[in-house]
Amino acid sequence: MLTEEHIPFAVSENLRWMEEAPRFDLVIAPEAPPAQLERYVRDGGRLLVAGTTPPPSIPIGNVTGKRTTQGYWRIQDRTGLPSLKNTDLIFLDGEYLEIAPLVRPILTLIPTAMFGPPEKVWSDKVETTVPGLVFADHGKGQVAYVPWDVGSLYYRHSSEAHRGLVADLIDRLLPAGRQLTTNAHPLVEVTVMDQPERRRTLIHLVNGTGHNDTAYFPPLEIRDIRIDLPRDVRRVRAVAAGLTLPVTVNGRSRSFTLPRLQAYEVIVLE
Repeated sequence: MLTEEHIPFAVSENLRWMEEAPRFDLVIAPEAPPAQLERYVRDGGRLLVAGTTPPPSIPIGNVTGKRTTQGYWRIQDRTGLPSLKNTDLIFLDGEYLEIAPLVRPILTLIPTAMFGPPEKVWSDKVETTVPGLVFADHGKGQVAYVPWDVGSLYYRHSSEAHRGLVADLIDRLLPAGRQLTTNAHPLVEVTVMDQPERRRTLIHLVNGTGHNDTAYFPPLEIRDIRIDLPRDVRRVRAVAAGLTLPVTVNGRSRSFTLPRLQAYEVIVLE
């Protein structure tokens, strides 16, 4: 999901980075979050947790138990969820952690309803006050807790509602916005590699349109990929294409456009 959204990230089980530079803006814990994350949040970090194990030592409300259902989450408040402006329901299939009702819930549970016969489908629907998303301030930091496994559901079904929910939560938690934004196709993988000793940054773009399950075919050429970064950039070179890309200034951002991407490109920013 992060790759499709072109959000640069690093995967690690080594938590020593929390005591070292550089400091990460956001930590995402798709499974049981380690206890060390409590200090990270208390000192000003941002944390997104998804699953039935709540963040450690961080108050997210009274937990009443773990349940399993096939139902929906009703979107009660779209503030901060621009990707879901035309969505009313997000489906749930699996476990969720039942938390006491919130004063102003964002998502609320609709449990399993009758699915047949056709004339009675949905006739016994019940709306509840069980929350499907909790925000909590802790010390100087903030936590967003999704008490169900949205990551596994997206892996199984690739629902746009699940993708939009996570993307909007990331945007809400990032203190200074995304590291980069782009109009690249979701199958273009973007990797950002800083080289401070050489005073440059490398952006790798891998065209995944030729990948199909276990096979790989010549990828489709993708044109006019625009990239925006909130950093000072004076020179941009596309190595494979052999081009120097013009840079435009948009407030804090620097923008450039790659005319074409075939299988692979590396862009050098100086």
